[in-house]
This record gives sequence, structure tokens and C-alpha cells, in this order.
Amino acid sequence: MTSTTSPFALRLTWARSLFDRGDHIAAAGALADLVAETRDADVLHDTTELRVLLARAYFGSAQLGRAET
Repeated sequence: MTSTTSPFALRLTWARSLFDRGDHIAAAGALADLVAETRDADVLHDTTELRVLLARAYFGSAQLGRAET
């Protein structure tokens, strides 16, 4: 049985694994790229969870100014 996963989904899984391992700085960078990609593609639905995870990664890496925006 084969599974088809989009590159976006793979990158999101990778970013989540960075976050789960406690590498919040790397996770923030990866998640910021994904948020920017959704913004560039005018995808506004279903991005809340992604943005919250980005804010948590910023908070975890002491980038508090970015976590507020």
C-alpha cells in the first residue's frame, strides 16, 4: 500500500517533529516558511493551527516579539 503525501505536508511533519524535540528555533524557521507559503498562495482557511504552533515555537525560543504578532 502506498501513501501520497504532499511536500507541504512532509515539511509540516518535519517542523512539528522539530518542535516536539524541543528545537524551537529550527521549528520556528520551518513553520515561518510554511506560514509565508500559505500567505503567498492566498490560503486563509485552516491555517490557525499552523499559526498557533508558530507562535508557540517563537515563545519557546524566546522570540517573544514575534510570538505576539
